Parts: sequence; C-alpha cells; structure tokens
Amino acid sequence: MFLEAHFGEVELHMPDPSEEEPESGEDDHREPSLLVVLDDAEAQISLVTLVSSSFSFEPHFLSIFILSIQSILLLFYFYIHTIN
Repeated sequence: MFLEAHFGEVELHMPDPSEEEPESGEDDHREPSLLVVLDDAEAQISLVTLVSSSFSFEPHFLSIFILSIQSILLLFYFYIHTIN
C-alpha cells in the first residue's frame, strides 16, 4: 500500500515454480518483481537486485523504496521497545 500511494498501480509478479529452466541465451525473468505504473511510464523492478527495466524510473523508485523500509524499521523499533 505504501508503494501504491506513491506510484499508483503496483503488481507483484512471482515466477512460476512449475516452469522449466530457461535455455541458455533466453531472457530470464524468473525472479520476483514488481510491475510499477506511473502516469504513462511502466517499469518492471526486480525484488532480488532492485534493478529497473526503465533506467529513468530507477532512482525515483529506489528513493521511495528506501523511505518505505525506513518507515517499517522505525515502527518495528518502537514496537520492540514498547513490549520490553
């Protein structure tokens, strides 16, 4: 929901474990990724490497992604300290 608030439409794509391994030389899209749509721009971002299919889109996504991780860590930090 955090990413959708900043980007609009965000879809999670997981690889199908029943698919056979791709042949060498074929394009390999077997890692989990996010499909992010912002205005007319669309990018597929790997969740393993955080590399975007759209070079111009990557810095914007990374800054928002880092902000979301920082927010989650801050909430986790406060939660841990309130239960102890």
